[in-house]
Amino acid sequence: MVISKQTLFRLCLLVLFLSMALKGLFELGRIIVLEAQGPLDADSTIYFTIGRTLLNGFRLYVDFFDVQPPGMFLLTALSLLVTGDQRLVTGFVVFILAAVPTVIALFAYRESRSGDRLSRALLTLLALTLGILITLYLEERAPTVETQLFGSFFGVLFALVMITYPERFDWKRSLLGALLLLCSILMKEPFLVTNFAVALLLTRNVRHFLHGFLLPLGIGGVVGILLLAWMGILLPYIQSLGTTFALRTENSTLVFGPMIIRPLALHMLHSNLSWLYPASPLLAYLIWYLWSRSIAYRAAAEQRALRLISVIVLLVAFCSGAVFLNTIHQIILVWYMNRNEVMLVDPHLLRNAIIEMVVALILLVPSGLWLHRRRMLRWLVLSLIALGFTSLGVGSSSFSGNHFAFAVPVYAALVLLFLRESARMGTWTPAFLVGSAMTMLVMFPFTPNPSHLASLEHRMGFTYAAQRERITRLDGLMDSCGLEQYYNEAIQEFAMAKHSPYGPLVLRYDYMPLKHPLHLQTAENIVRDAKLIVATEDYEDPQPTPENDLVVTVLHQFIPKNFTKDPPPCAVPFFPIEGVTLWFRKDLSPHP
Repeated sequence: MVISKQTLFRLCLLVLFLSMALKGLFELGRIIVLEAQGPLDADSTIYFTIGRTLLNGFRLYVDFFDVQPPGMFLLTALSLLVTGDQRLVTGFVVFILAAVPTVIALFAYRESRSGDRLSRALLTLLALTLGILITLYLEERAPTVETQLFGSFFGVLFALVMITYPERFDWKRSLLGALLLLCSILMKEPFLVTNFAVALLLTRNVRHFLHGFLLPLGIGGVVGILLLAWMGILLPYIQSLGTTFALRTENSTLVFGPMIIRPLALHMLHSNLSWLYPASPLLAYLIWYLWSRSIAYRAAAEQRALRLISVIVLLVAFCSGAVFLNTIHQIILVWYMNRNEVMLVDPHLLRNAIIEMVVALILLVPSGLWLHRRRMLRWLVLSLIALGFTSLGVGSSSFSGNHFAFAVPVYAALVLLFLRESARMGTWTPAFLVGSAMTMLVMFPFTPNPSHLASLEHRMGFTYAAQRERITRLDGLMDSCGLEQYYNEAIQEFAMAKHSPYGPLVLRYDYMPLKHPLHLQTAENIVRDAKLIVATEDYEDPQPTPENDLVVTVLHQFIPKNFTKDPPPCAVPFFPIEGVTLWFRKDLSPHP
């Protein structure tokens, strides 16, 4: 039997795509195995601590303060209620890591149903690989139990609902979109901004934007307000949101400039997708290529936009436009920093920005004219606006590591657009082949960051199973002595305890002034009411190191006079607790 060259080529291509997808599944599987063991980072333990306060009858933003909206705390409270620990939420994390690439692959399989078997297989395997890549990026940016992981998942599902929204009004899809938007934003407010960027990329016309985004957003907003009002925390939440935004904006402005210019800080997105992502630094270039294809998807001359020269021009136009906007940010930032004298600025930054601006304009003007003649310029502008809102969402408080996960729904929307374009125009176009080649260049050399893997293994030390002995002793001691609350400095170790610490603050926020009313109220509650201190600080040091923590400073003066390390009779059976020092108020009497 003789195999033709064409058949042999098609088989080799299938094997190549299959190998790429299998490589992705292997890497994702390694991560899922680690995540399935329930690691918890510092933020995660705070979520469980405050989730427990809800079960204990306290009110969020009234009795306890945190910078997150209520979604994550409701989720951790449910996990504590159902399983008594993190297992329910951990199961949800594992589900998300498996579901994101799966739904993207199913979308491609559905979109390519009119194609031949090979084309359908190639597109589905490519979709699976792209879904795995953005899932791996999401997991590294928001590992363990993080608000951004859950919010991104709901944002990805919203993108899927919007891209499949029919031409006519569909009330079921509008309601589903409302639910997904509500869940996403309840996890973290900046998802409002990045979901708006998703809508800008996916919208086909004004009617689609109205039915697929604005109406669901309005419905979700009303339901969210009613939910907060029913919980009795609507006004306290608004006040906490104002406090968080004001303080974080004030501090981050000193580094990143005022909020109004952050949509132009596009180098932050590029850096985080490239050299700050050692697992696969080429991911940035794949994302920018997919972003350039979003222009062609909505263009009237879509068929011509598939040619190789068109692929190159679109990529040049998008990238030069993004670089031009970024240089505007750098020029304004240099002016702002020099004017306010808030930090030293690289003297070459302004010169380099001007050079980059000139080069970007040299490339942008002719490519922009090329797009204008083909009635595609407005889609370039809209794609750059969506890019700006993505940057704003990521930098809405500060460009910190896990905040870059806010952009994942946007990256997923770009993948969906590319897959639909490929399904409709064919898998043998230059646009598809270039995208496939770039995906291979990203996936085949992918290597998980060793420090990230080590971090996941380390964080398994804060699960309920790892801390059960200490948690059981603490809860038994407090029940025996009739205590409801305590002051806790070992938040990570006792996150799953059944008793709640004193609030409203359960930890110190770096951006919050030392004598902020929340610090003062927390110190006052502890001094007035606390009978038990679970300490990691050395309160016997006669000359303590000055602390930038009001509560610790107060306790250094208060504990030696009013507390003792000698346990009362009710605490003796549970004493000591490894790793912490227990201080008992001297007037603590045994529980009858």
